[in-house]
Amino acid sequence: MSPAKLGGAFMNHQRSKFFTPLFFLVLLAALFILYQPALENPPRSDYWSAYFFFHWVDSTPGEPGILHVLTYDPWDHGTFRPLSFLVLYLQHHLFKTAFIWSHLSSLLAYFAAGVLLFYLGGELGIDRTLGAIFVFLWAFLFSHFDIVTWTFHIYSLLAFCSFLAGFILFIRYLKSGAAALLVPVGFLFLLGMLSYEIFAAWPLGVVFLFFSSRLVRNRKDGLRPWGTAATLAAVYVLYFAAWLASLEIGRFDVGPGSLRTGINLEKMGLSALAVFFNTLYTGIAVNAAPVFALPALVRDNINLGGLLADWHRAGVLNRVVVISGTAGILLFATAGWFLTRKRKPRCVHLLAFFLFLLFTNFFTITLARLTTNPLIYTFIQFRYQYIPNALVMMMAAAALSELLRPRRREKILIGAALLPVLISNFFLTRTYVSILNQHLRPLKIMLGNIREKMDEDAVNNRAPLYIEDGVAETLPDLCWNRDMARFMRGTYQWFFPREKLGAFTFNRETAAWIIRKEDPTTIERRAARERTNR
Repeated sequence: MSPAKLGGAFMNHQRSKFFTPLFFLVLLAALFILYQPALENPPRSDYWSAYFFFHWVDSTPGEPGILHVLTYDPWDHGTFRPLSFLVLYLQHHLFKTAFIWSHLSSLLAYFAAGVLLFYLGGELGIDRTLGAIFVFLWAFLFSHFDIVTWTFHIYSLLAFCSFLAGFILFIRYLKSGAAALLVPVGFLFLLGMLSYEIFAAWPLGVVFLFFSSRLVRNRKDGLRPWGTAATLAAVYVLYFAAWLASLEIGRFDVGPGSLRTGINLEKMGLSALAVFFNTLYTGIAVNAAPVFALPALVRDNINLGGLLADWHRAGVLNRVVVISGTAGILLFATAGWFLTRKRKPRCVHLLAFFLFLLFTNFFTITLARLTTNPLIYTFIQFRYQYIPNALVMMMAAAALSELLRPRRREKILIGAALLPVLISNFFLTRTYVSILNQHLRPLKIMLGNIREKMDEDAVNNRAPLYIEDGVAETLPDLCWNRDMARFMRGTYQWFFPREKLGAFTFNRETAAWIIRKEDPTTIERRAARERTNR
């Protein structure tokens, strides 16, 4: 080899060596810049009833005690996610009122999901630069930004990370033949399923990986399916056993229990079509032009709006989903037929793998939600879009990688073409982060004032604080969740750790301090207030 070629090879190696850590560093820095303004926001929405429940668990003597955290299902929707509330319970005890650590945990879990997506693409042979471009774009999409700011759903992020890591390890098992890797694969799959039941079908993704000779390159010859089959069997047997054990513990619930009886063929068909509608509408159209989802709906949660809200109000959303979903199925079928005719089987297999994950995820969510909510609910929730978005981005990276085999110049052009999409999503997300901050600011001030008085020992069990009835209703909508209020007594006092609860009273007559609904950001001495009234 000539000195020039040796020098070129050395430079390529050096660029390759630093590319990945530099990409991760830029990704983390950009995420921090985007979400830093929200890191000091207080809890919101479902947190308040959960905090009440956690204190109920801690104050209830005897069995099952903490085991109730594993079966908490206040609406009795039939969910099975025993590790989800355990994560939130542990955060509450570990971080106490330092809620910034919950924000940082969610931000880092989201970053970890991006890192694992990048590595999964690399293990599947997707061009590394294209993988980085589309993972970076995914990280800043407006259509799922609230999965980061609404930290209550960190369990969903952790479950997603568990499965991505499990698939990566399974691919490495296929390449090395090291059967010992199947143990952490099974553990990670089970961890993800126990965190969020919508992942229940995802372990079957290894069937695609094992039996497709095109998906995984450089796989070890002679691997038998028995190890994979045994891993899947162990995962589902343990999952079913955990479910049976949860029935023995009993459920902490109040609701009507609709999931067990609300499923029918019509809802299953609509849910299947919803997958393809959502892929075309949110996965492609909204992500490319977020204006379609504006204005977002800010109530006790923040939701996507725009065309979806218009179609829902006009009573035509079901028809739009059926027509668009059918068109989406035909589009995917045509693409598969075309790629098969063009002898691109590896591209077909890659797309089929990601489509399987996308379909089972969004179909499960939609079908479950159709038993409790109108059809629009699944589409407008930011938290339900981040996994479909991730899989759409991976499908795009895989298709371009296999069909174009782009060189450096083509990759630069692809990145440049997507830059306006990235910028528009980034700044729109930043705008709505600011809107969240504005809505939550009064609650942030109120909780901060309470903490300050407690630190000064002014508010304590000898001089307790009374929060007036109606305070939650006078704050901005995002500061409370009226639907969840039925599952609790009181309001914001449950945010504080158990040893501080004595500093609150539910009886105005025994209070030394009061927060009035007319001015929630001010803590007044009750005696002084009464003298003024006299």
